Amino acid sequence: MTSAETALRTARLLGRHHHSVGAVACVAEGPAAIALSLGGAPKAYDHTDPNEDAVGFALGPAGAVVVAGDAHKGATASEAVVAHLLDAYAPSWTGATAPDPERWCDIARAAVWEAHIEARRESARPDRQASRTTLTLALWRPRESLVLWASVGDSHCFRVDAGEAEDLAFEGQPCAPRYFLGSESLTRAELAEHSASGAFQTATVRSVVLATDGLSEVDVGLPNPEHEAFECVRDAAAAAPELRPLEATRALAERANAAHRQNPSGDNIAVATLWLTS
Repeated sequence: MTSAETALRTARLLGRHHHSVGAVACVAEGPAAIALSLGGAPKAYDHTDPNEDAVGFALGPAGAVVVAGDAHKGATASEAVVAHLLDAYAPSWTGATAPDPERWCDIARAAVWEAHIEARRESARPDRQASRTTLTLALWRPRESLVLWASVGDSHCFRVDAGEAEDLAFEGQPCAPRYFLGSESLTRAELAEHSASGAFQTATVRSVVLATDGLSEVDVGLPNPEHEAFECVRDAAAAAPELRPLEATRALAERANAAHRQNPSGDNIAVATLWLTS
């Protein structure tokens, strides 16, 4: 295989670069798309950085990864976990050999724990010690017709088929803030208890959509985020195949922003989509 065939292609959107109310930044390639926005209205609560979300994707020779984080007390933690998972794990996860789905729970916990340690290290400055973040990620392996996912905190991971969207990550959530990655008090035992992960075959699945809680936060976002994700994917299926991930991703971010304007109270919103069907 040539280096071009094995190279990892990545894209990231970081909140520190996106501070315009109502604007939505998007990047798409192949089956993956990401979007990030400050939100549709200014935040009505205390916060450290204007935009504390981060989102990214990685495309390898045999798979694709999307990951998103929603930080609190500064954007440091979300940037750190997104960067660590894409840099340290995406190359192997999207390489020739798929992670063993029977061991995925342990694999995901180990990777997420390392991302937590990286967030702690990056947050070591006195003004950032409290920075912590949610995490939601999905890995698609088309050769194996397999999706592997993991989540910590109150961000979403929607499995979308032709009839409905199911939020895999939100069952039993949200976690208390002390269980977010980057929290000084977090232990490995607590992470094991208060994280979620799983695997599924993709036979009837149209897409996987990640979103931070700017989509769903009470009195800020939308009351039925699963339905919103389903509608965006359903509508995007009418677009040209190469545009479907982008259309679904951008539409969901725009719907969140419209809700912020109506409420009116904003929150950062990050969205990522893996489009699994042709």
